[in-house]
Amino acid sequence: MYNLEKLVEICTVINRGISPSYVEKDGVLVYNQKCVRHGIVSHEEARYTNPQKKSIPEDRFLQAFDILINSTGVGTAGRVGQVKVPIKPSTIDSHVTLVRANSDKVIPLFLGYAIKNKQFEIENLAEGSTGQTEISRERLKNIEVQLPPLPEQRAIAEVLSTLDDKIELNRRMNRTLEQLARALFKHWFIDNPEREDWEIGIFSDIAEIDRSSITPLNYPEKSFLHYSIPAYDENKFPVKELGEKILSNKFQVNSDCILVSKLNPLIKRIWFPPFINDNCVCSTEFLVVKPKKEYSKEYLYCFVNEPEFYDAFKVMVTGTSGSHQRVKAEYVVDMPVFIPPLGLIKCYSNSVNSFFMQISNNILQSRTLAELRDTLLPKLMSGKIKVDYEK
Repeated sequence: MYNLEKLVEICTVINRGISPSYVEKDGVLVYNQKCVRHGIVSHEEARYTNPQKKSIPEDRFLQAFDILINSTGVGTAGRVGQVKVPIKPSTIDSHVTLVRANSDKVIPLFLGYAIKNKQFEIENLAEGSTGQTEISRERLKNIEVQLPPLPEQRAIAEVLSTLDDKIELNRRMNRTLEQLARALFKHWFIDNPEREDWEIGIFSDIAEIDRSSITPLNYPEKSFLHYSIPAYDENKFPVKELGEKILSNKFQVNSDCILVSKLNPLIKRIWFPPFINDNCVCSTEFLVVKPKKEYSKEYLYCFVNEPEFYDAFKVMVTGTSGSHQRVKAEYVVDMPVFIPPLGLIKCYSNSVNSFFMQISNNILQSRTLAELRDTLLPKLMSGKIKVDYEK
């Protein structure tokens, strides 16, 4: 049986972050709640603060293996992430709590996994009224974790971090592959000097919007892959659900489509479905867009991601408030578009097809690795599964 220790006894810092003085660039990077997802800390949603206008205590500058816990907000409070290596001078805002391990008492990387294993418990520490929930520092201090001997901690952390490192490698590879595909698209179809001589058509010349629908509730025992808005926002992977759990009509998703959210398009959600079977459905808040015969989903995905298209798309909204604004499909089909030579489209699609196949394979592999990690985590932390280590 491992020893139980409270965080306050094995950490040197358990503190909320700062109230930033935001600037556009050239400041100290500030991580916020949006940056903490899936056990990691992403800098993509981070902003900058001016340390001359708002001083930053020395202990709030992030260090390797610091643990961040979202501490306010419904749906976000309790999320845990760990910083492997800060990319530049960085800190956190006041909605996030910084937890720093005492390396004399616990392996910092191990503590990150131990706290992730407590995420459900931490989420339930939130107090307050609807929309104003938060997790107090005092409550976090009293969270208890099981501590095996230091050599065993190190071995456990190595097993779990090996899986996470491969997931991160896949994520970076996918980002690079998509950037390459979109750079090629821009070079061939946006910056092409011959473009002015191309025919001008409308969106319905290159794609159609499929409205085929199904009522999963009519198939209560059937398992569906559900491409929903929350699933996109969480990790861009569909959720497996029984028909009895899906209470409204859904659009059908097939192998030759992409999904474009029509809901509040200021938040860009464009999905290249990584996995398709006969039971895939999506929220009716997505437009299910299928390429015409001469085109490809790879071409279409890069086309709708281009600012030239998307900037026009997002101003077509109807509705009064941001969270309820939508783009109507009938507006999209009449949007003017250039019609490139079909040979150029075919050449492009053949060039990038392998990129997108690799992206989908990496997503599926990462999903499998994440499921393995999440299965091992509680068993390793409790000692039900042991790892070999040098004593």
